[in-house]
Amino acid sequence: MRTDESHFESIKKRLNTTPYYRFLGMEVSEVSPGFARINLPFKRDLLQLAGAVHGGVTASLVDAAVAVALIASVAPETRITTIELKVNYVSPVKKEDVTAEGRIIHKGSHTAVGDVEVRTKDGRLVAKGMATYMIFA
Repeated sequence: MRTDESHFESIKKRLNTTPYYRFLGMEVSEVSPGFARINLPFKRDLLQLAGAVHGGVTASLVDAAVAVALIASVAPETRITTIELKVNYVSPVKKEDVTAEGRIIHKGSHTAVGDVEVRTKDGRLVAKGMATYMIFA
């Protein structure tokens, strides 16, 4: 596993050009081994009928935060995939930006578990999530 800053910058650049991340508006702003911060600016296109950001968007943000934190913790050629995702929605996201911080809390040889908090700019918790990933060595 590489730990130089240029490696983490290349991870950010690669992920920030991913079509799905761009579609949602996600921006990976910080990456280090076992940690990722992803910003999601408000977009009207992400609202559901009741006027809050759709829960699937928040779930995608949780999944992405764990994925990025894990990508920064494994060799560049290692493949990973989600095998379990859980999100507790604490508060609706209205017309506001949110940030997800993901941390790897366990990394074994075949699986990893990450923990995520999604918060508004003023620090209000809107979701708490966990994801389990399969690691293909």
